Amino acid sequence: MSQASQVTAPTLVIHSDGSAFPNEARKLHERLAGPKELHWADGAHFDFYDQAYTVRKAADRVAAHFRAKFC
Repeated sequence: MSQASQVTAPTLVIHSDGSAFPNEARKLHERLAGPKELHWADGAHFDFYDQAYTVRKAADRVAAHFRAKFC
């Protein structure tokens, strides 16, 4: 968190109210210096690790981010 204001690379933050520390994710996003996107998803914390649907949705969002920013 202390270095967020120095991050200038395009950054995608994917989080949810059901994940750990949602307010910290919002604060991180606010502090980023470069192009940034906050995607608020549905799901509990561990859904992003082991629930195929939630993982797929997040992975698709990450892939779109990389295609748009780095290709």
